[in-house]
Amino acid sequence: MTRRPGRGMSKSARTLPAAVLAALTLSLTAGASSAGAAEVIGQLAPGTPPAACGVGPSDFAQAAVSSGNSYVVPALVTESSVITSWRHNAAAGEGQTLKMKIWRVVSGLTYRVVGHDGPRDLTGGALNGFGTRIPVQPGDVLGINSQNAADVDNACNFSASGDPGPLGNFGDTADGAETTFITNVNNFRINAVAVLEPDADGDGFGDETQDQCPTDASTQGPCGGDGGGGGGGDAGGVPPEEGGPSNDFSFGKVKKNKRKGTAKLTVNVPGGGELELAKTKKVKADEESPEAAGKEKLSIKPKGKAKKKLNSKGKAKVKANVTYTPDGGTPNTEDKKIKLVKR
Repeated sequence: MTRRPGRGMSKSARTLPAAVLAALTLSLTAGASSAGAAEVIGQLAPGTPPAACGVGPSDFAQAAVSSGNSYVVPALVTESSVITSWRHNAAAGEGQTLKMKIWRVVSGLTYRVVGHDGPRDLTGGALNGFGTRIPVQPGDVLGINSQNAADVDNACNFSASGDPGPLGNFGDTADGAETTFITNVNNFRINAVAVLEPDADGDGFGDETQDQCPTDASTQGPCGGDGGGGGGGDAGGVPPEEGGPSNDFSFGKVKKNKRKGTAKLTVNVPGGGELELAKTKKVKADEESPEAAGKEKLSIKPKGKAKKKLNSKGKAKVKANVTYTPDGGTPNTEDKKIKLVKR
């Protein structure tokens, strides 16, 4: 099974619904929000932009701007924060593909990639939005990588007279790798914004849309319950009722390992995304990252009182709390009661 860093690695694109677009526009107009709340970093090209950069792959990072919203992650009220979604205002025309990147300064013009989302296929002439989950630190920098073929242009940047412009380099630097930028694209700005949420408990989930219990790192479900699904909110994705991908899934067979007292739970998913078994008082966490529709298997391993009961009496009942989040969509959580047996 292939695991992927972060959420939303599919190439499917979704145009934002009008209500979401209005909310994003309002947040950009209002500027940075109060301390501890979600903030928007970056800027979008006004109107429908003309083609402003060539073919890929080419890395860009916007370390500075002369005016307007910064592309640098600020220090929120908490030490930890998470990028939960990003947007790009695409030029007209189909065949455009883009990747969002988060960069961290190493020294001088040398930067390291700490996370990415994509590549994403874009809807031409529209504001495109994608959900993701990338933990970041103050000082990290928003960037992009053009992924286009040789015969397609892409509005990666937009004109900003007098601006120092984004740092640029050829290639597509991988997560964890470093690159030394070779040029500034003067008088331009990166055409992208990202939503940044605080992460008070440091669990890697945004407190406002992805974590229902921001004071307890052991769960992203409701506080005080028997655990919860990873990602309690919509992670910036598009709901099925607004044209987003289906988040319906179903449980298949449970294959029990009676020697170990564990089990494998089969889950049928409709497409690529993230599948998570929540950590509870009785069950250990597990996750898979399906690339396409099909069957996935989650490991059901007992802990705490369930493990003690299993060892003493040979059987124990547990509840599997499973959350499926399709790429670019919103999460759906279902429960499955399982009887574990150990002989």
